Amino acid sequence: SFDDIVKDGIPSDVKVIINAGRLDDAWSGGWHWKNPKVIEVLTEWVYNGGGFIGVGEPSAAKHSSQYLQMSHVLGVEREIGLTNAHSKYAYNIPAEKHFIMKDVEGSLDFGKDIDNIYILGNDTTVLADKDKSPKVAVHGFGKGRSVYLSGHKFTPQNIRLLHRAIYWAAGCEDKFGPWTCSNVNTECAYYPKNKKLVVINITDKPQETKVFDANNNPIDVSIEAYGSKILDIK
Repeated sequence: SFDDIVKDGIPSDVKVIINAGRLDDAWSGGWHWKNPKVIEVLTEWVYNGGGFIGVGEPSAAKHSSQYLQMSHVLGVEREIGLTNAHSKYAYNIPAEKHFIMKDVEGSLDFGKDIDNIYILGNDTTVLADKDKSPKVAVHGFGKGRSVYLSGHKFTPQNIRLLHRAIYWAAGCEDKFGPWTCSNVNTECAYYPKNKKLVVINITDKPQETKVFDANNNPIDVSIEAYGSKILDIK
């Protein structure tokens, strides 16, 4: 919670913090973002290696010279009429797919995502946009990383994108793979104590998938619509 951050800082075992929502709603934190101590602690934490993911209008508050109070970490800001006269940085989306985007096919659908987003410098990389407003952007900040998503809608593709974003923000993309599914329409969880693998189909159609074990060896699984399977793994 915000009170925890102010009182005790951020626990050493936390690698990624996600802030999602819109201005003044209960999800994003509202007036808490006017507390300079919150900004100070989070900024230092990311600079020293933490990962920050913002969705929608993360850290938004009508306060100070920033609208997104963590814009310096996120590398993006939202135009709300205060900086219309300022020239904005141009950007190009990289031709090669970023780690976060590798399972994305076609255009992204975040539902009612936020528009009028702009980057604050050339060190922010836009991975996807709409009408020249970034939908997905990444930014390095000191030893840490940030990811900005203009929205989130519950779809298999968006779930995988967020999964990858968490690994990338944590600087753990090299550990991504074991106990994941090749098909984004399926999900899995491995319980090492009981050596059980649970695989589920989150769609209304039968799915074929490969689950990669601890050594990245594939396990072929077929699952009926909205079905699940429990497999014994030696």
